[in-house]
Amino acid sequence: MTNFVSSETALPPDGRGAVLLWQNRIAGRPSNRAAERLQSAGLLTDGRIVLPATRAEREAWFAGLLALFPELTPLGEKLPLRMGDETIALVDRRLFRPLGLPTVCVRLWILEGDRFWLGKRSARKRIGPGLWDSPVGGLLAGEESPREALLREAYEEAGLDLQSLPLTEGPRLSEDRLVPEGRLVETTVNYVLRTERPPRLTARDGEVERFAAFTREALSELVRTGRMLPDAARSWRALCGPT
Repeated sequence: MTNFVSSETALPPDGRGAVLLWQNRIAGRPSNRAAERLQSAGLLTDGRIVLPATRAEREAWFAGLLALFPELTPLGEKLPLRMGDETIALVDRRLFRPLGLPTVCVRLWILEGDRFWLGKRSARKRIGPGLWDSPVGGLLAGEESPREALLREAYEEAGLDLQSLPLTEGPRLSEDRLVPEGRLVETTVNYVLRTERPPRLTARDGEVERFAAFTREALSELVRTGRMLPDAARSWRALCGPT
């Protein structure tokens, strides 16, 4: 297999040196496997691909790439490829990890007095089935802002209308790491809802088995024993400090 790794990085051989460029900015870092396929198709020049100039051309180009990855079944769901606050293309969700395209995730943390509300992921979930998670979470879709995505996810997953509730934005986390599908490049935007009364949460879309409240000590035990989704645990630590 061709090694596309730049000699200037200490990261593992995972395609760090192959890049997708838009206006001289890095829009994606394909995994080594994806970079090899792109090179075989004649799309890589010196380890680089310059994305088309117009958005329509970019979206058509990404759609055409699915032919290079026959093992990826299109989901019919498109996510925004964002550079800063600008969406430069809507891309099939399955291409994001192989191509190392950045995603934006939102999470809602509900603090009722000194108790944190969590959601237990459905046993049918592909990632982290049965683990505890923030009560609301998901990726930006279409042209949404992070807040708009949070409002949508809160209603879809928990039947919660956040329109008039006092939300505060918490820490933002950035990740760039290898995953089985390729490379995860993601920013997580955390929001906090503080309330003195138990929230009315309803598992509406089958993504959550049930909701429950935990003290900080009990939640720390979930993290320590591996019963909380690792991504959620990282966000929680960022919110609350070391456990």
